[in-house]
Amino acid sequence: MTAVFGEETEEEREAVPDDPFSDDEEPADPGDVEAEPEFDVRTGADLVDGLPSGGDVPADVKRVFWSSVVLIKIALLSLSLAALLAYFQGEFAIAAGLALVGLLAGTRTVLKIRSFDE
Repeated sequence: MTAVFGEETEEEREAVPDDPFSDDEEPADPGDVEAEPEFDVRTGADLVDGLPSGGDVPADVKRVFWSSVVLIKIALLSLSLAALLAYFQGEFAIAAGLALVGLLAGTRTVLKIRSFDE
């Protein structure tokens, strides 16, 4: 006998047990477990203790990171303004210039990150 869409066949009904916890395994009640955090919830002092200080980071890593942050911000700002100027104001010449600046800043960011060796 073929099953209609949405109906189970006889084999499918037999494959699934009626009670999945019939082996005397009761499901764990999540309310029974009281998890204690491994840090002071009020101050978070234990979380801060394990973090490295800014002095531990090499200077070249800081330089590449912050220059990438600035370049990405320039890229996003200029591309967003280009789209807004082109759509709402019809200033296609200024929008094209801003888009070019954004694309150059984004490309420079990608090249800077790819060329960085740890």
